[in-house]
Amino acid sequence: MTYSTASVPSTDPVNPAKGWTPKLFLWLVILVVVVEIDTMQITGPVLALTSILDHYNTSQSAWLTVAPLLAGAIWSPLIGRYADIHGKRKSILLAIVISMVGSLICIVAPNYLILIAGRALQGALITTIFLSVALIRQTFPLRTVALGVGAVANGSGILNVFVPFAIFAAIQQFGFVSTFWIPLFASAVLLVIVRLVIPESDVLAEGKVNVLEGLVLGFGISAILAAVSLGADWGWTSLGIIALFTGGAVLLVLWVLISRRSSNPLIDIQLFANRGVVFTLLVAGLAGGASGITYLLVAYAASTPAAAGLGYGLGANTALFLSAFQLATVLGGLIGGYLGGRRFGMRRNLILSQVILLAGFLVAAAAMQTTVGLLVFVGLSGLGVGATFASVFNLIVVFVKPEIQAIAAGTVTLMVSLIGAAVPVILVAILNGNFQSSVPGLFTKEGMVAGFIGAAILALVGLVAAILVATSRPVEPEAGGADLVTAAD
Repeated sequence: MTYSTASVPSTDPVNPAKGWTPKLFLWLVILVVVVEIDTMQITGPVLALTSILDHYNTSQSAWLTVAPLLAGAIWSPLIGRYADIHGKRKSILLAIVISMVGSLICIVAPNYLILIAGRALQGALITTIFLSVALIRQTFPLRTVALGVGAVANGSGILNVFVPFAIFAAIQQFGFVSTFWIPLFASAVLLVIVRLVIPESDVLAEGKVNVLEGLVLGFGISAILAAVSLGADWGWTSLGIIALFTGGAVLLVLWVLISRRSSNPLIDIQLFANRGVVFTLLVAGLAGGASGITYLLVAYAASTPAAAGLGYGLGANTALFLSAFQLATVLGGLIGGYLGGRRFGMRRNLILSQVILLAGFLVAAAAMQTTVGLLVFVGLSGLGVGATFASVFNLIVVFVKPEIQAIAAGTVTLMVSLIGAAVPVILVAILNGNFQSSVPGLFTKEGMVAGFIGAAILALVGLVAAILVATSRPVEPEAGGADLVTAAD
């Protein structure tokens, strides 16, 4: 397999010592806002969760947030490969257009299936995170790259600390459809601004985008998740569920065969030869799952009215808790990045982040029925998730050679999306099958506690994986990489 030099982080070749200018700052702000729109369109509909489920008469709540995450996992390698060939800015524009089409479909969706299809198209905007990072690495001067990447990676949430309140007000006035109109208008404005202001990166790769490989992988994973989600309703031994499981498994086997024979596979199998990479990706994926569980269970715990008599439920504005989670995530990323870059090190930081996540889910299991308990939970969960992401994106490059560092970082995004999509689906399937309450569409308190305990177990697995990352040996440091190895130790 051959790699383009576009996979190697680069900076301004003319004057790498040049610092910040008003133009660079403007570029950075635009890229951060693009990433913010992605966060907004994923979390926005959660604020209207019960209204959407009632409107479409469904209990499949997990798919509302799972669809864009799962689709984002498939869009990432496809658009990432397109970016290597055609340029990062053009790929960001493509992702924005696809997400706008998805928003339009969600607005007019006559049924839940069409709505989920629209959400899947919205997931294309997830790719703007690593596309923006790659664009910064290729177009910003060396002295500005670290802060620029940090702003894009950890800043995705700053505006969304306040945006949920505006979206919630719009929902009260115009209904849940406003959660799709708002990102549509914002994306339309950004489409023009990005095209006119942001520079294009160098086009250094040759080849083509293997769409077939992406579709086979996407449909294979989707089929298995659909079987898990619908098993309780259809019956686990029903022909439809068996067909979904079998078809998904066959497609995944076919994907492996296609990937191994491809000269430019979407997911590079050789990455998994290093145990440091494997465990880092596992921790990243579990953090994505923790984030998905937080969004899902907080929506139920906050919005369920106390009058329902289920032993939980605050009847509160979900935006308050999601905003707290976003703020804690940003703080966790910034604090984690600061500690990781000092003597504390990225490996210790990764371990600490898993301890925080574990503590957060245990607090939720014990005190989700109180406002203080739920706020403490979202705070700890956000800190843990943010610190985890700050660590894994720095650690992953330590375990691979420079020419595949960008590919490795893209695989982190893919794992976060995949596991972040799968975990909520599996959780809702278990809760729907075993913990349905007397109130349609809501779970018993025992079910909610079980969900948080299950999440705590996943955090414990993440802690074990983080410890194994700490004992893994990095590749030999090369030019420009010694600082990363030092920070990881």
